[in-house]
Amino acid sequence: IYESARPQMVILWRIPGTSMYRNMKQEQAGAFVPNVLIVRIGASMYFANSNYIKDTIQQFVKDLREVNPVEYIVLEMTSVVSVDTTALIVIKDIVAQFRAKDIGVAFAMTGKRVLATLSRSKLIDDIGEHWFLPTVDEAVQYCLRRQYKINSAPTENVGVKSDIPSLPSITLKEEIGFSNEDHHALTSVFVNVSGDPAKVMGRVAACLKDARMTMVRAEVEPIMLSTMKHTYLVKNLDRDGKLNREEIDLLNKGLTEIIHGASILSQETA
Repeated sequence: IYESARPQMVILWRIPGTSMYRNMKQEQAGAFVPNVLIVRIGASMYFANSNYIKDTIQQFVKDLREVNPVEYIVLEMTSVVSVDTTALIVIKDIVAQFRAKDIGVAFAMTGKRVLATLSRSKLIDDIGEHWFLPTVDEAVQYCLRRQYKINSAPTENVGVKSDIPSLPSITLKEEIGFSNEDHHALTSVFVNVSGDPAKVMGRVAACLKDARMTMVRAEVEPIMLSTMKHTYLVKNLDRDGKLNREEIDLLNKGLTEIIHGASILSQETA
């Protein structure tokens, strides 16, 4: 009863170089999406927990005021399989109260049952259907596109009820990310970079060798224009296992130099 009345409320942050979002307390290599708070609600919403959920979200916003000032909130709704009448009122209050502070609220991964309930109550119409997205990353991207639109055209009125045209992905850029949560025995390394993929991979392999690491698997795929997403599974040669924090920091330094060099070369050959 206690767990349902005080459900787990988790802040998610993004693994750089990916569209993956993880519990910030479990994944050390994540990063906040600038001005976006992502919260996973850990249970269905009903009369006994709805106000606790609202209060917790408000506290998160206050806690991040200095670290990552919040302009948008994304509520990850996977665990919310039902909502009662009280929850509907509280959801409406959450959206209204944050909008009064110029903070937009988006919903991600909302189940069909909950969507049907929200639709019958006219809450989706009231909030705006464009604020309900299939995945966390799509919700984050939508918020960032709205932010970009508002910042690039400050005199244009972009109301919360109005949708915005699709724009290219905001977060997919040249960056590096790591995760020790995706594989049971190896560290995942994510590198978004422009430049010749084969040359970049060769430099990465050399960087790993110098640091007593090895590449077990590699994948490369285009993400936008000339930028490629490199995904590597790597391990420490001495321990035959995942990288520790110090090794990740060392590798990050080497990969940063690779990205900088590849970017300069790409600009010179453009």
